[in-house]
Amino acid sequence: MNLLGVKKYSRKVKNIKFALIVLGGLLISSILMTPFLNPHEQRLQITYTESQDKEGKMRLLNPMLYGMDGKRQAFKIMARNGIQLHESEEVFFEDVSGEIELSRDRSKINMSAKQCIINTESSQMDLLNDVRLKSSNSYTAKTEKAYVSLKSNDIWSDMPIEVSSNSGEIKADKFYFNSNEKILTFEGHVMTVID
Repeated sequence: MNLLGVKKYSRKVKNIKFALIVLGGLLISSILMTPFLNPHEQRLQITYTESQDKEGKMRLLNPMLYGMDGKRQAFKIMARNGIQLHESEEVFFEDVSGEIELSRDRSKINMSAKQCIINTESSQMDLLNDVRLKSSNSYTAKTEKAYVSLKSNDIWSDMPIEVSSNSGEIKADKFYFNSNEKILTFEGHVMTVID
């Protein structure tokens, strides 16, 4: 090989080394960034103080479900007892309480119910029996069933609802709360009493 051939070969080796370093950096960056690339990915976590595995059921004492919705707003749901069937995406909670963050201004809705079914695959929570919803701006709602999307934090019900505040009361056959728009819609036999 002549001197010109050695220089070309050295330049190629140098370029290949640089390309390998850049590719390695990109690979490491993509591995580290993957959890943050999809903000709509649901991150649900369930913790508990004690568990028993009996007859195909996992019994949970003091379970707590927490995570973030698609807008990275936090929620947490606590219960006295819980049950998860093996091979099932549903978790059943009893004596439920919790809170959902609605926006960057940290407004929240506190909730309670006698029972709750959480589908971890669809990220939907069904609140059942003596459901209470209280917003951080003093609105209180009562119904027998409400659904909560843990992806969007939207809340709705096809059961009668009563909402009260310092300024009055609203009764309706059903409602839908769009957490993104912060719009509460009532439907069916809507009655309003203003104090």
